[in-house]
Amino acid sequence: MKNKLQLQQGFTYLELIVVISIFAILSVIIAYIFLLYNQVQNEAKITQRIVGNQRFIMEVMVREIRMAEIDYNSYASPVTNPQQVLYLRDPDDNILTFEKVTSGCPTGVTSCVQVTKGTNTAIISADDVNVNHLTFYINPEYDPNVISAGSYLADEQHLVTISLEIESVDDPEIIIPIQSSASSKRYKR
Repeated sequence: MKNKLQLQQGFTYLELIVVISIFAILSVIIAYIFLLYNQVQNEAKITQRIVGNQRFIMEVMVREIRMAEIDYNSYASPVTNPQQVLYLRDPDDNILTFEKVTSGCPTGVTSCVQVTKGTNTAIISADDVNVNHLTFYINPEYDPNVISAGSYLADEQHLVTISLEIESVDDPEIIIPIQSSASSKRYKR
């Protein structure tokens, strides 16, 4: 009877293999969930940076649109939409332009947003994003402050709709479009 009790105290090889297999499967599942969580966190961080950059670019352009007026002399009349370059005239009568450029961008960036005022230029997009798309829709198509062909559109407000699409340099699969409209607060009669 004593010999029978001593033999039943340990685990069999089959029981050990089953337990080790279950632990291995659980370890793989937990590691996969952890890696997936990290990937989602990284994508969320990249997306947050892109959206923050888009907000900054839009805020700069909207602020300038509100403080300036559309420079209709820089466009063919009537303005055909969409436009690749936005021409504004600030209160000091300086020409201000916004456009997507491929030269002068930070290292690793293929296209960026450039603002030009007189002879000064600056890149306003971050150095970790590419600008895929930047267009401007200008309304009205004629300068509302000029009488032409018997019509006077002075009651129409300058309105610019901006369409912007940005992608991450780190993860080109993350592409975020945004669109916004702004009107000039400068009003001539």
